[in-house]
Amino acid sequence: MRRFGLAADKGDCDGDAEGGDDDGVNADDQADDYMCSDADVEKTKDCNLKSRRKYQRSSYIPPRNSVLWKKMEMFKETVKDHSISNSSKDKYLWRDNNQADPVAAFNKKPEEFYLSNFHPFVWAPTKQFGLQVDLKQMKCAECKKCSLKLHQYAWRPMFQFEKIIWVLHHRIECQEKGCKKTFASIDPRFLSQLPTKIVERFPFVTTIGGPGIHQSMIFHFVHLLTKGIMYGTYAKSINELHNIRYACDTISYYDCAADYTQGKENNNLEPGIMEVSIHHVQLLK
Repeated sequence: MRRFGLAADKGDCDGDAEGGDDDGVNADDQADDYMCSDADVEKTKDCNLKSRRKYQRSSYIPPRNSVLWKKMEMFKETVKDHSISNSSKDKYLWRDNNQADPVAAFNKKPEEFYLSNFHPFVWAPTKQFGLQVDLKQMKCAECKKCSLKLHQYAWRPMFQFEKIIWVLHHRIECQEKGCKKTFASIDPRFLSQLPTKIVERFPFVTTIGGPGIHQSMIFHFVHLLTKGIMYGTYAKSINELHNIRYACDTISYYDCAADYTQGKENNNLEPGIMEVSIHHVQLLK
């Protein structure tokens, strides 16, 4: 599974933060048919919707048909279904990923070590806060006209120290003739138009595009600045936290795989408790 990290200035630390490779995918006429990022949606809107084209997906989005990609797709569909039925969960911001601990649930597949680290957050203020947010009164981030409508859902990753929080949010489309631009409901230009009591419920600091960070990290970093800690050093320490967590999960998986392999040889465990690939078994020997 691919990892990514905070970008650090080369002058402040050794090398760049880790990042993933981009994979080309086919853009369908209906962008809602696949899981997309903010950048993907913007590219789809800018192209001729009557034709298909290839483009590079954002590097922070999991590869299509990967374990995490499928989990995020299922979660997105669940949120869309709840929105239609006016479920009480529409009011929830932080969501449970409904994933058992991979070690406690010993009958799970190795993929559970990835899925257990999926932390979703839903930001749909026009649905979650009801009449407190009137989209008709909101201005387009580009042309500043009041002619907006909800478009589709998209994902954006946010750093929260050693965790990655995946924020599911709406794309918003401007209906003004000559504009037709789309932007995210987590775009700071849109967030700045929300009432203070509502925007404070969104605990992340974002930019127009790309990953964001939890506001607690901003407060933490501002304090460290007074101690002479610069951004590059701070980014490197956060990336190290992710490397450590990844290494710990890897060791735990190998331990479970070894226990299963040894138990199977001694007939102490039933086949199928944990699926272990030949590659991983070879690594254990």
